[in-house]
Amino acid sequence: MNIKSLKTIINQKLICYLEPVGFKHRMSDFTYIQQKTGYSNLFGILVTKRPDYFLIQISIGFSVPSVNKILDSQTNLEAKTNSSTFSFSVHNKYQNRGRYYYEGYGDQVINEILKDFELIAKPLFTSLHSLGDLEGWLEGNIPISPSTIASRIILSQMLGSDQSQNLINQYQPQYEKQHPDTVLPFIQILEYYKVTM
Repeated sequence: MNIKSLKTIINQKLICYLEPVGFKHRMSDFTYIQQKTGYSNLFGILVTKRPDYFLIQISIGFSVPSVNKILDSQTNLEAKTNSSTFSFSVHNKYQNRGRYYYEGYGDQVINEILKDFELIAKPLFTSLHSLGDLEGWLEGNIPISPSTIASRIILSQMLGSDQSQNLINQYQPQYEKQHPDTVLPFIQILEYYKVTM
């Protein structure tokens, strides 16, 4: 069995469950996408072939095209419009979930993937109704990096909230001590919004 065959098997099971609740399958990166107003919910599956098994890892995220557009135009990150803006690995956040070993038989792993959706992704997606809700949820819930902080500043600026200034106040002193190349997205977005570092 190869990765393509395994993805087909997984998708045949998942699409029956996810399509009725509004998700579409994007084959290019094996992600299930639910369109909302101004953003999309993402349920991603990464399949890696190892010598004796397949490693399957689950991620949950959000695509905010308007944020990605600014990030792409002002930085060298090449953020695709419909790609993930904010995401997290389920296994990193929930120790016993989101990371599975498939040895070529049985539905156990697929059932566990569905359980990840039902227990983790679905309640999160259901609890968020707007970009404002998403902005509030991001604090403390996604990995911190210069690019995610830059994306959060863009989102806050778009929403007209004071969160962008809070983020700048919180991370600027820390990033000032680092080499500019390592925090470039943050610097570039501050320049875009005319904030000096």
